[in-house]
Amino acid sequence: MKAERRAVRRGKRCPTTALQYVHAYKTSLEVFFIWYDKYMNLNPPFDTFRIEKRAGEYKDFGLPPESTYPLKGVTYPVDYGDIEGFITEDKANLDLFVGSGEYSGYLRVTRPELKDGEHKFYLNLTAEEEKSVLNEFSPVVIDHGRYDSVLELIEAIEPFRQPSK
Repeated sequence: MKAERRAVRRGKRCPTTALQYVHAYKTSLEVFFIWYDKYMNLNPPFDTFRIEKRAGEYKDFGLPPESTYPLKGVTYPVDYGDIEGFITEDKANLDLFVGSGEYSGYLRVTRPELKDGEHKFYLNLTAEEEKSVLNEFSPVVIDHGRYDSVLELIEAIEPFRQPSK
């Protein structure tokens, strides 16, 4: 291993190291194309989706220790972010989970500062991804449901659309 590192520092690459570089490069390209296929092909209004947390990332809600809110943070089972031009009950951009399947739907979660909770929506989840999202948020889910099509999802988010300036 030390010989490999010395060879790389001197501008030489031993076969094992070269294979590692090729593998890393190939993996980076694969990740790019997976990302491209997943997000660049989203139809409006979902084409403005911005990722806040990637699948597997944890978000600490920063609550004080004395808080009675049942979730202190969550690990997102799928990519999570928002879309521009739509504002939900918390006065922030519309929250969206994006997966790798075909199901679209919503969940409404309780929030201490919001009397009727907050809507979050999902797009392209598999049944397993949907179950994982609902499970992760289960302590605060008030309501949830599926839409029969992406068009139904678009209709459902329409009341949250902000007027154009």
